[in-house]
Amino acid sequence: VLVKVAPELAGDALAAVVDAALEGGAVGLIATNTLGTTAPTGEPAGLSGRPLREVALRRVAEVRGRAGGAATVIGCGGVDDAASA
Repeated sequence: VLVKVAPELAGDALAAVVDAALEGGAVGLIATNTLGTTAPTGEPAGLSGRPLREVALRRVAEVRGRAGGAATVIGCGGVDDAASA
């Protein structure tokens, strides 16, 4: 099982999710996906690609730091071209 971690999670909340995933038998974690936000119209929206890059990189590092070598960590999010992949 791979568990996908939302970019909104950080700190203690992220640690709790990583710990629960590993305790539940997950073999890997995916960090991150689209960041939930609100459009200027007030409608729900999401950020992906370049606007998410810095958050995605931080979350991948946090997940790796928490999981150590106990699980595979797959980074996604923040990619907008071949060079950033």
